[in-house]
Amino acid sequence: DDQYAIVHLLTSPGQCDLLGICATPYLNDRSVSAADGERKSYDEIVKLLSLTCENTELPVLHGSANFLSDRYTP
Repeated sequence: DDQYAIVHLLTSPGQCDLLGICATPYLNDRSVSAADGERKSYDEIVKLLSLTCENTELPVLHGSANFLSDRYTP
């Protein structure tokens, strides 16, 4: 789903002032940990931008390597 959302933002000028994209952790059958999921998310964003975006200066940032421990602790 993330790929579709990113492409939609990139191909909808004026709809959103996109300042950068931050990768987030995930854990599923394609990742061994939240940190592994975040790295794969980051790599996928970079790959997607290289295929679709003329503006290669759009920052792609690494996010957290872990999930929040609870809803009260940042």
